[in-house]
Amino acid sequence: MGDESSRATPPPAAASSANSEAAVTRLGSRHLVVALIVAAAVVALDLFSKAWLQSWLAAGERVIVTGFFQLVAVYNTGAAFSFLAQAGGWQRWLFLALALGVSAWLLWEAARTPDRWVAVACGAVVGGALGNAWDRWQHGAVFDFLLFHYREWAWPAFNLADTAITLGVLVLLWRLWQEEK
Repeated sequence: MGDESSRATPPPAAASSANSEAAVTRLGSRHLVVALIVAAAVVALDLFSKAWLQSWLAAGERVIVTGFFQLVAVYNTGAAFSFLAQAGGWQRWLFLALALGVSAWLLWEAARTPDRWVAVACGAVVGGALGNAWDRWQHGAVFDFLLFHYREWAWPAFNLADTAITLGVLVLLWRLWQEEK
């Protein structure tokens, strides 16, 4: 018969594997918290900015801020660049489902990543998606208010949620590119 204490001690490779799994779990939990904090901050800033501007701009109204920037009050029933804006209403539910599904997946990815920047980026995209999802749920459309233009050319109006989504996706692409190198 063998010594009881030798059976209780796992082999060195197994102990190392268990320690690294525990470290990844702790790190993943921290990164999930980071993503959730970023998402909450984005949602709060987005909803606050929309409520504030809706309180003093009527739908369709414009305020010229500079020669290339205006505050506007427009409602977009579609997605980016008004994609599916004229679809008849069913797109509201599609975009809500997509926002919730993508948000759940990105939070799962944030919990698994060892990269803090990926967690921050996931949080930014989730916050933006949920901010716009709230608009769709409450108003049936997303409130956009930032309009940049040059002479007759204008970029489609957008909001802080759209900005967070764009920056988050850019950071995710940058980190993927860094990983490839």
